[in-house]
Amino acid sequence: DLFDILLPMLNIYQEFVRNHQYSLQVLANCKQNRDFDKLLKQYESNAACEGRMLETFLTYPMFQVPLSHSH
Repeated sequence: DLFDILLPMLNIYQEFVRNHQYSLQVLANCKQNRDFDKLLKQYESNAACEGRMLETFLTYPMFQVPLSHSH
């Protein structure tokens, strides 16, 4: 039953990983816009971000194991 629940998540995870480099490129392109970059820096300076940048948050899911095997 658990496998049936987690299998669709694996597909989402694979799609995220596959598109990760593209998402970083889109973000880099957006940062060329001065107004966007200024707003992003304002949000990134929020204490809740703890000094992390958006690229960091875009990378975090790649280090999460979508399916864990227990023995």
